Amino acid sequence: MGGEVSRWGSDAANKYYTVVGGSVFQLDDAISKSNPVSQVIVDARALNTTAKDLGKSAPSMSLAQFKAASYAGGALDFKPQLKATYGNALWNAGDRTLVHNDKVGNAAWAYFGAQRMGLPTWMLKAGGEYQARKQTGKRDDPLDQQFIERGASIK
Repeated sequence: MGGEVSRWGSDAANKYYTVVGGSVFQLDDAISKSNPVSQVIVDARALNTTAKDLGKSAPSMSLAQFKAASYAGGALDFKPQLKATYGNALWNAGDRTLVHNDKVGNAAWAYFGAQRMGLPTWMLKAGGEYQARKQTGKRDDPLDQQFIERGASIK
C-alpha cells in the first residue's frame, strides 16, 4: 500500500501534508475522513503511464464527440474508471507531492486531446477552464491546469 497515510496538519490554508514511509509529502487536497485513502502509488512514473494508458484506451472520435465526451460522466471522464481500479488513491506526482485521482484523470484527458486529437495545449487548458466555470462558476484550479499541461506533454 505504500505505508500508513494520515493527515497531520497544515501550515496555511489549503496546504495539507502527509507522511508516507517516513517521508513528508504535500497533498493536492485534504484527505476526506468519509472517503479515506485506499492506497498510495509511490512510483512517480505510474501517474504518467496510467494517464497515457487511459488516453490510449478511449475510442477514436470527432472533435464534436470529444467535446461532448469531456463532461462529467462522458467517455473521457476517467475519474470513475480510476476510482473503480485504484479506489481512493494518492499518486506520487514528483517533487514530494501526492495527488488524488482527479489529477490523473485530467492528465489522461489532456493526453487524449493532444496525442489522439492533435489539439494544442492552450486549447486543452481553455477547455478545462470552460468546464470549471460552467460547473462551479469559478476559475479552474491552477493545479488542474498544470495536470492538463502534464498530460498534453506525455509522449
